[in-house]
Amino acid sequence: MSKRCLILISDDLSLQSYFQTTLQVIGLSCLIIDNKNNLPSQTGDGEVVFFDPYNRFCSMDGLFPRWNGLPKERSPVFILLAESFSSLPDGFQFAIQRDFDRKELCRLLDTLEVSYSKDPDSSLWYQTVVPAKMEEFLKNLREKKLEIEPVYRNGDFHYPVVEHFFAGDQDDALYLLHDLVARNILKKKIFDKIHRCPQCHSPQINFRETCPQCKGIEFQASEMFHHFPCGYVGKSQDFQVADSDELRCPKCSRILRHIGLDYEKLIRSSHCSSCGTDFSVPGVRCICLQCRRDFEPQEAVMEEIYRYSWNSLPDNLSGSPEREVVDGTVSQSTFSYLFGQSCRMARECGIPLSLILLDARDQTPEKQNQLLYQITSECDSAEAVWQESEGFFLLLPFGYSHEKSASNLDTVKQRLDGLLQHLGIPVLPEVHSFPVQDTSDTAKLFQNLLEKIKNRKENKK
Repeated sequence: MSKRCLILISDDLSLQSYFQTTLQVIGLSCLIIDNKNNLPSQTGDGEVVFFDPYNRFCSMDGLFPRWNGLPKERSPVFILLAESFSSLPDGFQFAIQRDFDRKELCRLLDTLEVSYSKDPDSSLWYQTVVPAKMEEFLKNLREKKLEIEPVYRNGDFHYPVVEHFFAGDQDDALYLLHDLVARNILKKKIFDKIHRCPQCHSPQINFRETCPQCKGIEFQASEMFHHFPCGYVGKSQDFQVADSDELRCPKCSRILRHIGLDYEKLIRSSHCSSCGTDFSVPGVRCICLQCRRDFEPQEAVMEEIYRYSWNSLPDNLSGSPEREVVDGTVSQSTFSYLFGQSCRMARECGIPLSLILLDARDQTPEKQNQLLYQITSECDSAEAVWQESEGFFLLLPFGYSHEKSASNLDTVKQRLDGLLQHLGIPVLPEVHSFPVQDTSDTAKLFQNLLEKIKNRKENKK
């Protein structure tokens, strides 16, 4: 594996943002070229160039001459970002869907032997979602009353709104949506029901009729006629008169004029070309178009597909007005969501959940604002700050692991001690811990936390 310079040639802001965010998740960065003035006059060794054919400043014909004359080992790898493609244009070595997901990109990077941080699974990826990003996402859902609907593409159902916003893949989007529903922040409504292959879980299944005897698919179905006057029963084609629209009974030679009076149509009959069996009701088998597994219909795994929307009255936030993000803090809904996420991670690591409370209500508004500014400007992506009320702050360190949890908490507390001392604010950071066994019902735990805060504030009046 090697380090290689990744270049994106595109003036699409949405694509640029998604590309950069996706690379950040796996520990990479890229050079964005968004106008002709930024096109390189000289190149480095073995660059990987992702080319957006919908850009408005560089054509394919104008792209390749800039890299002509380089030795083969220094020549860039050109990758086409396309909506669809049947064959690669000259000059391109690879192509990838323009709406690629992270796993697709990682497979391509593996092929190119580009080193990157290990592609995280969905639970680890979830920890990389910073509070500000989640707050922006939830704010858009709430204010614009958006619905997150699944879209069928690339052989499965996806949630492109979520996948593109957070630079996640299909599994990541489902993990995030399921957690937000569990936290009562989103609600779900059934969108469709599908069947998946029991082996590879693909929804691309072909249901086909088969011979009940040999399971073959080579059979011909025919309509059967019953002639009332003579009682003859035979295939419909036996009644056909050559070069005529008439129907004539092959037994008594009478013309069939009126269905219901002269004759009736019976159930269809089929004849298997493979084993010679005649049957009226075919069997049904399933074959997966992805892995070619052949199985009975009852073996297919049924799955409900949902659409998601903002839960206007979340159970755990009932009666609590939403606050907008102010000076880097997060709203109550986002803090609640992160609190639930931290509970789950704490359970997985077998360690207590802890948060830090700062009660600066006795300080002047100027001191409170200074404290708020310093806390939010110095906290990193693994901390969330919620201002429950004026001068009352809760700080949640998250991103738990066996190795880092205790040291992270101590580091945050020490930093806050130094900050408060520097600002001359005589307030001590209070650490509140919750035993592992208490973190299973996160909604109830968060509600109890709100009650404790309420009682504390009333007792201090």
